[in-house]
Amino acid sequence: GCHWVPAMRQLNIAEERATDAAAAAETARYFGAADVAQRAVATCHGGGGAMENNYCKYIYVDSYCMLTPGCNLNGQSAFGGWCGGQTPWCAAQPSPIMCAAFATCRWFPQGTLPTVVAPKSDVPPTVAPVVHIAAKQPPASAAPRTVAPAAPASTVPVA
Repeated sequence: GCHWVPAMRQLNIAEERATDAAAAAETARYFGAADVAQRAVATCHGGGGAMENNYCKYIYVDSYCMLTPGCNLNGQSAFGGWCGGQTPWCAAQPSPIMCAAFATCRWFPQGTLPTVVAPKSDVPPTVAPVVHIAAKQPPASAAPRTVAPAAPASTVPVA
């Protein structure tokens, strides 16, 4: 059973929104700075456009980079090139035929180095301390929860 617990203090919506906005802005600054720092040291890159495969810069194994659609290692890709364009679907296409299926996509042949423009950031990259979820223990007064088994989604046998 659940029971209602009154709030310890009155909720101030304007204050909560301002706190949330400040936290979101700080998080965006942190990730922006981390992205700029990673892009500067990466050997694997996306197509360089606004909708490039942003995962590329985090691939540290050269062969994985060359086998990931939308990524290239110094202009080289196992697919003979990579697809780029103005939609997020472009970077996921591994062949010229699949790339051409989207009107806003363009195939970049192998050896065509992208123009990578790193976003500007005035915040130096920093590393926040990692707090593992397992380290956060529930209060000792918390009662254990019991979970009832879920009902089967269907009783119809699958042929």
